[in-house]
Amino acid sequence: LAYVLERGAKPICEVGFPAEKMYNKMKDVLREIIDDNMTDVEKIKAIHDYIILNVTYDQELLTLISSSNNISNYNGFYLEGVFNDKKAVCEGISKALASLANIEGIPCVTVEGYQTNNPSGVGHAWNKVYVNNNWYIIDATSDGIIMNNTYEILSYK
Repeated sequence: LAYVLERGAKPICEVGFPAEKMYNKMKDVLREIIDDNMTDVEKIKAIHDYIILNVTYDQELLTLISSSNNISNYNGFYLEGVFNDKKAVCEGISKALASLANIEGIPCVTVEGYQTNNPSGVGHAWNKVYVNNNWYIIDATSDGIIMNNTYEILSYK
């Protein structure tokens, strides 16, 4: 589903299948946070803020990434982690941001690589979004800063 949305296509989901349920869940989220009078920048900000305020970074899965090869079954890499479990790692978070933006008709892609402050560590995923005739970098994972391992705050850094 994320793959189809990121390529600008409208998915045709089979009735009752998981993809249809997830697509409907994402459209419900957008109905809650977006209105027709918003600019694309306001829509992206609303999507960014929704993800940060409603999804916790999956620290347990991050630990498993470093120590296990059998991690592909964890929801934290996928839309299900974000929208069902409310916890995900950067890959799931960036897929969710791109999917929501693309449903709204705002071009957005997932980018994978390494953060400059940790070039030899675990990989990272973030987004590039096209608004006002320019591509901008947006990183909802890094903008949800965890403080003292007890709470998360919203940042626009």
